[in-house]
Amino acid sequence: MIIQTAGQDTLSRMYQFCLTLISILFSTVIILLGNLQLIQAQNYKSETIRPHHDNPMYWQYKGEPVMLIGGTDSDNVFQLQYLEQHLDDLAAVGGNYVRNTMAFSRAEDAWPYHVNDEGKFDLNRFNPEFFERFERLLQLAFERDIIVQVEIWATWNYYMDGGEGYPKRGWSRSPFNPINNINYTVEESGLPTEVNYSKSEYPGEHTFFYTRPSELDLEIVREYQEDFVDKILEIAFQYPNVLYCMNNEVNEAHSWGQYWAQYIQDTAEKEGIAVQTADMYDINALTHPRHREILDDPAYTYVDISQNNFHTGEVHYELVRYLREYSVNGPQKPLNNTKIYGGFWTYDEGGEDESVARFMRNLLAGAASMRFHRRDADPYAELRNYYGLGLGDEAKAVIQSTRMLLDTVQPWNLEPTYDHFLDRSRNEAYIMADPGNSYAIYFTNGGGVDLDLRERSGSFTIQWLDIMNSSWVDESQFEAGELREIEAPGDGPWVAVIERR
Repeated sequence: MIIQTAGQDTLSRMYQFCLTLISILFSTVIILLGNLQLIQAQNYKSETIRPHHDNPMYWQYKGEPVMLIGGTDSDNVFQLQYLEQHLDDLAAVGGNYVRNTMAFSRAEDAWPYHVNDEGKFDLNRFNPEFFERFERLLQLAFERDIIVQVEIWATWNYYMDGGEGYPKRGWSRSPFNPINNINYTVEESGLPTEVNYSKSEYPGEHTFFYTRPSELDLEIVREYQEDFVDKILEIAFQYPNVLYCMNNEVNEAHSWGQYWAQYIQDTAEKEGIAVQTADMYDINALTHPRHREILDDPAYTYVDISQNNFHTGEVHYELVRYLREYSVNGPQKPLNNTKIYGGFWTYDEGGEDESVARFMRNLLAGAASMRFHRRDADPYAELRNYYGLGLGDEAKAVIQSTRMLLDTVQPWNLEPTYDHFLDRSRNEAYIMADPGNSYAIYFTNGGGVDLDLRERSGSFTIQWLDIMNSSWVDESQFEAGELREIEAPGDGPWVAVIERR
C-alpha cells in the first residue's frame, strides 16, 4: 500500500508539473502573439500612406515622402486578367500609383454577390471571387510599393445605362436594384427599378444615394450598403498602401460621401489604424465651393481633383494653384489626380500631347498624385487614346522621366510660382523653385524664358530632361547675377533642372 501510494503521489506531482508547464507555455505564446500583434500594429501605423508630417500637401509612405505617379489600362484594375504583369510593367518604369474602382460590368468581371438559379442576386451571399481579386491586387501592389486608390462606389454601376454600344453596367443590372435581388421589394426598399438620369443630371432623385438616417432612412438598403463597405474594409485594412475615395464623379449631396468617409474613419479608429479618405466631385471648376467643402470637412483627409483634367493650358494649371493656395492657407491636404484625361477631353486645344501636359502641369502646380486614365476606345470615337494614355508607350516614357526628375529634385522642397520668370508666353513654361538653390522648369513644347537670377550669386548647373525619351542631355554650368535665358534643346516637352553647385 505504501509503495502504491508513493507511486500515485509521484504521478500526481508529474501531472501537476505538466499542467504548470503547459500553462506557462500557453501564457508565453499569448504574450508573444500579443507582442507580435503590437509590433504589426506599430509597423502598420509607421508604414501606412498618409499626408507628409513636414508638408501635408504631399504623401509619405513607410515614413518617407513620396510622389504618386502611374497609369493603368483599366479603372477597376483588380478585374484585369493580366494584373500581375500590368503592375510589373508599371513598377519597371518607376510607377507607384493605381486606381481601383469597385466596379463590375464586363463579361469577364467578377460580380460582388452570388446569383441563384433564377438569375437573382442574393445580397446576403458575397461572391468570393470578387473579393479575392481585390485582395490579390492589394497584395501584389504592396509587394511592389504601389499605392492603390480605392473608389468605394463606382457610380456608373448605380446610374442609368450608357447609350447604344455601351455595356449594360448601370442600374438596370445593379444587384441593389429591387428587381435584380431576392432580398427586398420596391415597397420594402424605397428604391426605383429604373433610373432615367446620369450622374450629372437631377441629383437627389435616386434614392440609393439618400438612405442615411438623417434623410430617407432606408434601413434595409443602408444595411446592405454597409455590409458591402465592411467587406471591402475587412480586406483593405490589412494593407498600409490603400487610399479610400468615396465615389467616382459623384454629383449627389455632400452628405452621401461624407457619411461613408466618416463611416470608414470610425471603423478604422475602432481597429486602431489611420486611413485617408477623399471624394471626387463631377465638377470641373476647382473654384466651385463643393471642392472647398471637402477641404474644410474633417471627415476627409485629401481631395481628388481629377475632373479638373478636362481643362487645358494655363487654365488647367491656374485652377490647381487656386485650390492649392486655399489648402495651404487652411486645412492642408493632398490634391490627387487619379485620372489624367486623353484625346477627347480637350476644351480648346491638345489631344495626346495635352495628356502629357496635364500630367506635368499637375506636378509643377503642387499636386500630390498623377495617373494616366485608361486608354480603351469609345465606341463612337475615331481618336486613339480617347480616354487617356493608360500604360501605353507615351505614358511609360512620361512616368519614367518623372521618376528620373524626382530622383533629382523633390517637389515637397520647392514651391510652384511665376515669380522668377521674365519674357514668358502663356502656357509656355512652368516653374517650381527653392529660390537661389534649385529650380525645375517644365516647357510644354520647346521655347525659352528668362530666369531672373539678378539678385543671386554663385555657380549653377543646368541639365535637361527629354521627357518623351527619358534621357538627360546637355548639362552645363553658368554664373548667377543676371537674367539667364533658359531655352529648351528642341520641340516637345522638356524639363530644365537648375541647381546651385
